[in-house]
Amino acid sequence: MVRRVRTARGPAPRLLRMLALTLFCSGCGAGDALQRCEISGKVTLAGSPLDAGSIQFMPRDAQSGPGLSGGASIEQGEYSIPRQRGLPPGVYKVMIFAAGSKPAAQAMPGELAAPMEERIPPEFNVNSEQTVTVVHGERNAFDFDIP
Repeated sequence: MVRRVRTARGPAPRLLRMLALTLFCSGCGAGDALQRCEISGKVTLAGSPLDAGSIQFMPRDAQSGPGLSGGASIEQGEYSIPRQRGLPPGVYKVMIFAAGSKPAAQAMPGELAAPMEERIPPEFNVNSEQTVTVVHGERNAFDFDIP
């Protein structure tokens, strides 16, 4: 025996379903528990926009928030991290990388190719002391001028 369930018809039930769907999709006030922020900025190398590279943001310490890191590609001197992948408020160490066009060392026959020479000085990546502070509700645009 098959039972049929009757559903209400007409504009009122349809309107209620659409309202419920809208509230569900908008988050209904739940928001982003981490308060992620959009991050953007510009990077110049020797006075010109950095053609290609990457930028990384690492939490400075445990007090800086939930410990999420983030990063983006740098293209024509600009980078951007959308809010959905953004950083929670806190202090972050910044590291910038850009590979050169020649290998850092010669590989021997049969070895993997050597990594490319780094164009960015170590004080902006492996030895970086560069920091930024991400603040919720503010424009988080950080520019870097690398000599």
